[in-house]
Amino acid sequence: MLEAITILIPKAGDPLEPSNYRPISLLNTDYKLLTKHLNSLCFPSILESCIPTNQLCAVPGRDIRDGTLMIRDVIQYVQDKHGKAILMSLDQKKAFDAVDRDFLFKTLEKFGVPTRLSAILKTLYTDTFTKIQVNGHLSESVALERGVRQGCPLSPTLYVLYVQMFVNFIAKTHASLE
Repeated sequence: MLEAITILIPKAGDPLEPSNYRPISLLNTDYKLLTKHLNSLCFPSILESCIPTNQLCAVPGRDIRDGTLMIRDVIQYVQDKHGKAILMSLDQKKAFDAVDRDFLFKTLEKFGVPTRLSAILKTLYTDTFTKIQVNGHLSESVALERGVRQGCPLSPTLYVLYVQMFVNFIAKTHASLE
């Protein structure tokens, strides 16, 4: 259940350039059903209490398109008050792959994720493997020691919680920023 098959989906550009492929993990159906259930049952209240309203990605009931309106309103407010502001946008390459799992588990604890749920997530994210499929052939198993899994229903939620710790740190160290 913890082994995936990773296929490479071509993006635009030179097909000989490895960065022009998006890896997608084909996960076990039981795994996907379990993680979809965990995501829809356990995380909405956690996200609602931990993620501020200006974070729109992966939070049920919030629409990423509202971000444009929010930015427009903030710019107008700053202009009306003749104030100063900084607008920060984060678009991280290979974002899911960059997640440090130990830090992720500490983040879940910090945000009050119940111990049993955290233990289940650790089981699902420890000793994970993938085989890479190229031209119909599978590689040997490769251990996945970092990141949240591509194709996992929990990955966007886990990533948003992970990044929120950095946002909280920035907000705490620069208290005048909103």
